[in-house]
Amino acid sequence: MPYLVTIERTAESPTAVVKANTTRREFVTLWRTMLDEVWAFLRARPGLRTEGHNVMLYRKGPLDSTSPLRSASK
Repeated sequence: MPYLVTIERTAESPTAVVKANTTRREFVTLWRTMLDEVWAFLRARPGLRTEGHNVMLYRKGPLDSTSPLRSASK
């Protein structure tokens, strides 16, 4: 199944970030905890937008270092 990929430059968007260095085995149980931390941060700050998307950023290759992100712009 072919995928259509589009690259677009967009405006900056503040993010709430939790960074962790993990292994493939640890990641399976760690990712939800990390997203829960981001959501707790957003809920504690009324007025921050929460309709962004969850994103995992792999900085050193798959699962070597991951950061879940959540849009948190005002």
